[in-house]
Amino acid sequence: MNRKKLEEFHKNNILRAADRLFRELGYEATTMDRIAKLANYSKTTVYAYFPGKETVFFSLVLKHVVEIDDGFARVLDEGGSFKRMFHDMCHLLVKMDEEIPVYFEGMIGHINMQLDDEDTPRVFHEIFRMSERINDKLYLLVNQGIAEGAIDAHIDKEKTVLYLWGSITGIIRMGNLKADYLLLKNIIKEDLIDFSFEAVLAGISKAGIIF
Repeated sequence: MNRKKLEEFHKNNILRAADRLFRELGYEATTMDRIAKLANYSKTTVYAYFPGKETVFFSLVLKHVVEIDDGFARVLDEGGSFKRMFHDMCHLLVKMDEEIPVYFEGMIGHINMQLDDEDTPRVFHEIFRMSERINDKLYLLVNQGIAEGAIDAHIDKEKTVLYLWGSITGIIRMGNLKADYLLLKNIIKEDLIDFSFEAVLAGISKAGIIF
């Protein structure tokens, strides 16, 4: 096994152990000591491949950001109406949150964007690159809405893309944070989320457009 393959082998072993811990314990309770122990490496060896827990975690977040980008690409390739594609993209994010909430939170939370700093690990550059790819797909979605006449052609596309991402992910997060309250109010979380997605559509639609 050559040096590069050996390095990838060890990195993947560490990431597999870390993935199990992050899923089971969450970010805060997972430590480099625990990662090293589960991966059967010394902590010194783990640090030789990753400068800290944050880099390990976001290396795993990156994997799922790539999956979201791939999922959005499939939605666009399959085609359909603006509304259909919007909801399909939304529910890809809902599924991510349901299956791997720790990485969903990592994806939508604070991420190191000091890309001009030479000490910033490469993984953050990659996350930024993939985030831009996701934004590009949301631009295509907005263009589809404009082509259908559902969205005003003079809308600020850049702000609309940011609004869509922030609204969709914020709605999903709200559903989790207010889960107990929703139970008290006899509101089904999934119904509220779908209602909120429709409200987002209404917010960017032309006056009089009915979805």
